[in-house]
Amino acid sequence: ASRFRGVSKAHGGKGPKPWVANLTITKDGKSRQIHIAYFARKEDAARAYDRVSIAKLGHAEAKTNFPVAEYRAEWAQLEALGVEGAVARERQRAK
Repeated sequence: ASRFRGVSKAHGGKGPKPWVANLTITKDGKSRQIHIAYFARKEDAARAYDRVSIAKLGHAEAKTNFPVAEYRAEWAQLEALGVEGAVARERQRAK
């Protein structure tokens, strides 16, 4: 388990990318989990979660693992991307 919101061990914690970031979205009363990506370091997974959370809720409402001010330079871009765009960007970064 991880102390970071939205981060857990994947594949039993084995392999080159043992950490996974996921975000839960609720729409029309239905919850669904969005897989963001797999990561080698849990801190990287936590930052990916933070970025997608900012894209989802905006920087004022997002609950992040690290201080939201660390993402100040990215706020406008993340909010413009939306959840799907931010997830795609984080998956690209994780490769």
